[in-house]
Amino acid sequence: MRLVTILLIAASTSCAAEVSGPDQPGGAMGGSGAAGSPRPGGGGGSGAAGAGGTGPSRLALYQSGSRMKLIVGTTPDGAKDFRGWWDSSLKERCSFQAAPDGKVRCLPAMLPATPYFADVGCTKPVVGGNCTPDGYKYARVTVRPTSACAPNQSDNIHALGPPIQASALFQTNPTTKMCEPIQQFGVDVYKQFALFTVGPVVAPSEFQETTESME
Repeated sequence: MRLVTILLIAASTSCAAEVSGPDQPGGAMGGSGAAGSPRPGGGGGSGAAGAGGTGPSRLALYQSGSRMKLIVGTTPDGAKDFRGWWDSSLKERCSFQAAPDGKVRCLPAMLPATPYFADVGCTKPVVGGNCTPDGYKYARVTVRPTSACAPNQSDNIHALGPPIQASALFQTNPTTKMCEPIQQFGVDVYKQFALFTVGPVVAPSEFQETTESME
């Protein structure tokens, strides 16, 4: 029997990074880096706000494509800073990271994990958080074997499934490996959470791929 662990791109029991469109550059995904700082001798750093810098700005290193668009923060005095990426096909803010197929893709924010399941067989993982998951559409589920010598784990991105009630949660007993109802304490805690099952697997190719090169 295999243990199922939900690995998500966000924090474990709080809401994941803010999901916002390109007109809301302040979301948590794809935060901006530090600007260049002045150096002795008058040569500023190469960051967008480097004092006296002569090199290219940090923003100039990025470029929108036909699908992937830059999210840029702009101050009232005209300063600009890179804030992240917007997938215009999926209408999602995203960040580049390793996808289940081993390629680097721009993946959107996903709901955080719970250690529980929605069925008596402990085969339907539950995802959710302690705040309303408006805008979240995905969860990432990793299945690990109980033996270190077993084949590699499976890793998939799922569409978000329907909501469930905390009173119907189950967990795998770490000793007996049996699927059991959660204790009343867990029910009371998770009654405050917005919980969902996971839906169908989403192919990694749905998310934009990037490749690395030396220039």
